[in-house]
Amino acid sequence: MCIRDSFSIFVKRKAYTQLGKIGKIVALIVFVCILTLPMTARNNFISENALSPHATMSHYSEAEFARVHKKLQKHVSGGGRQLNFVVDFMAKRHVKPVLQNFTVDTIDGKTLKGTNVIGILPTKRNPGGECDIITFRSHGGPGAQIEAAFTLSFLDFLATHERINYLSRDIIFLAYDGNFQEHGIAVKTFLSAYYQELSHGVPRCGIIRNGVNVNLQDDNPNLFVLGYRGENGDVPDFDYFQLWNKLLQANAQSNFDYDQSYARENKFLKAIEGAPLLKDVPQIVEGVRQWKVLLNDIIRSIVGGVDDAHTYLLHYGIHSVTLKGVHNARRRKENRSEFIRRLGRIMEQGNRALMYLDEHLHAASNFYHIASKDKYVSISQYGYFIPVLWAAFHLKTIVIVFTMKDRKGTDKLIAKYITVALYSLF
Repeated sequence: MCIRDSFSIFVKRKAYTQLGKIGKIVALIVFVCILTLPMTARNNFISENALSPHATMSHYSEAEFARVHKKLQKHVSGGGRQLNFVVDFMAKRHVKPVLQNFTVDTIDGKTLKGTNVIGILPTKRNPGGECDIITFRSHGGPGAQIEAAFTLSFLDFLATHERINYLSRDIIFLAYDGNFQEHGIAVKTFLSAYYQELSHGVPRCGIIRNGVNVNLQDDNPNLFVLGYRGENGDVPDFDYFQLWNKLLQANAQSNFDYDQSYARENKFLKAIEGAPLLKDVPQIVEGVRQWKVLLNDIIRSIVGGVDDAHTYLLHYGIHSVTLKGVHNARRRKENRSEFIRRLGRIMEQGNRALMYLDEHLHAASNFYHIASKDKYVSISQYGYFIPVLWAAFHLKTIVIVFTMKDRKGTDKLIAKYITVALYSLF
């Protein structure tokens, strides 16, 4: 019996009329199962045993930052440009800064000019062919001055401290133009030139393996925010995420959160959390909290961190995150020097752990959602819900197609439907 005859029997017996009901039942069951995802969340862990962030010491001191920041303030107050200070500072540390000038055409017909500063910190133990990258704003935008001062102090620390003998890869310090931070224009300009066959004068040091973007959005930050979501659901390797996640938990403690810029209050979850019979049940309260984090992570995976530099590093297969510093009035008060001390400790411990790792991260997954600071949901837990939900919704569409009164042109319509259905699945 051919497929055409099978379809004819299927239509004559009107068996398709039950597909809509079946689809609704399946969708309801899957929805209930999705609600249980936080309960099945797994404890965070690092698959790559070579990464041991808690076993590392830190020699960075906030005095390094204070010294550089004082010089930068004096330079700017005397009428100097912050960009020139960054260039001169890199040159004194034998980083050999290179300026990348670029232009941007706006929608109103204007042409704007920008400048990136690229410097490579050479290391004695580097066998060649690989490097890491640290990005920050050279100037432009709130908090750019302390952001530049901190990153330059960290550069100075790595270049001059007598106990820093573990660097196994060169490090690119990209001071991008903060006036073109939106949609990563400045960072994309650098990456496009770096990966072109003709680099147009942009210095290279091989394959960029790992990246960290420093983004201090306030002159007096008191809250650490970890940005790890890129565009179109991009994320770094789970081990790489966990490295920085654990370091922030250990050093920032309660003054650490994930990006909440797209978070919205959910009245349903709030009602469950405050219900008289449920608010005293620890499992319910914890489940609601995990759902809040999970929903925010799902939204972030759709929207993406379009202005964060790490987003565009992920496009090129570079494991990267953004360490943000923001001011939150609801959080515990903390003076700037203490925040900088913690940030320097996190940066040094993370950098040291990555330098100990000789191979590219590969043991973990790139398909995960965060349920809390200690738990996550992997694709093995939520992956099978996607095709089942897809099938449930399209069963209803099949009913609509087969119950049409006017049968003319049905074959072409079914062909179009199949094409759209397959496209939506992929």
